[in-house]
Amino acid sequence: MSLTTRLLTLPQVAKIVGVEYRTLHSWLKRGLVRPSAQESSGIGVPNLFSTDDLVHAKVIADLRGYGLSFERLHEAAAKLDAYPNALETGAAVVVNGTVSVVDEDQAAAIIKQESLTLVYNTKYAIRDIRSAVPGP
Repeated sequence: MSLTTRLLTLPQVAKIVGVEYRTLHSWLKRGLVRPSAQESSGIGVPNLFSTDDLVHAKVIADLRGYGLSFERLHEAAAKLDAYPNALETGAAVVVNGTVSVVDEDQAAAIIKQESLTLVYNTKYAIRDIRSAVPGP
């Protein structure tokens, strides 16, 4: 179940996620984020983002803030798309050479076995977006 049904524009997403508009626009062009509700088809038709899209953007922003390369960010974006519950109920983004999105139990097992670069729980992004975008 999605956080809310509210749709937001690119400038609103940038403000909520805490990145500059130009940065988010660049990520849109690079395919790191995308509007699931409506893609712009020209002047007067804005990109419209769902709150799940905001969680996705927040995870990418946080991972970029932790120093991940654009190659790893693309990998994270693709893995988040393949694990939809990561944006709704939470999952762990595990970075160690490659990026994996796994449930918390799998993350705990990986942490015990490997030396990791980064473990990020998407529940932080979900919490931040829920507090920034109240329900309907």
